[in-house]
Amino acid sequence: MSATMFGGGLETTVATASFFLLAIVLYPEVAVKIQEEVDRVLGNAERLPTVQDQEEMPYLRRVLLEVQRWQPVNPLAIPHAAMEDDEYRGYYIPKGSIVSITRDESIYPEPECFNPDRYLDPKVPPAPVFGYGRRVCPGNHFADANLFLLTSSLLYLYDVKRAVDENGREIMPEIKMMIDSTISRKPQSFPLVMKPRSEAHEKLAMGLIL
Repeated sequence: MSATMFGGGLETTVATASFFLLAIVLYPEVAVKIQEEVDRVLGNAERLPTVQDQEEMPYLRRVLLEVQRWQPVNPLAIPHAAMEDDEYRGYYIPKGSIVSITRDESIYPEPECFNPDRYLDPKVPPAPVFGYGRRVCPGNHFADANLFLLTSSLLYLYDVKRAVDENGREIMPEIKMMIDSTISRKPQSFPLVMKPRSEAHEKLAMGLIL
């Protein structure tokens, strides 16, 4: 059972992590703020993050919410048509009405912009990337924990920057999608540069391998 849950969420977790990398390469100031936050919580290459550190890293949590809203791996909000007349919270929905829930500008102003600070407003809800109700993704908490550990460890241990071309100019990645045989999305490959932040951070990273 545990292996099934892990395997079932592996593709989407990797794709979301790829979108996270795309975001911090496009918006390097976001990476700087995350590193300031993880350094404040974890110190100077003293230990790796744990799930218990999430509450102490609100900015990273907002970034992850925004990554999933900005570039959802599975476009679960595919428009649906009502099969019969219905009513929801006083709203009459005639049969055949097309219903779509995503990128509502009244909830997410400038929805195409990457803005983690939109979640400073407690009235702004997370995007419905895991679904709702009885059909909500059963691995949502597991996925959130995995993403937090992966991204916090990554930027704690490494600097992630834009690659440069043969003339020394930074390469700005484009937002281009790849869609597999299902409906999952991931960004097309893009270059970047990752370097350990210090010898101490590199030693801590090597401890994960050895």
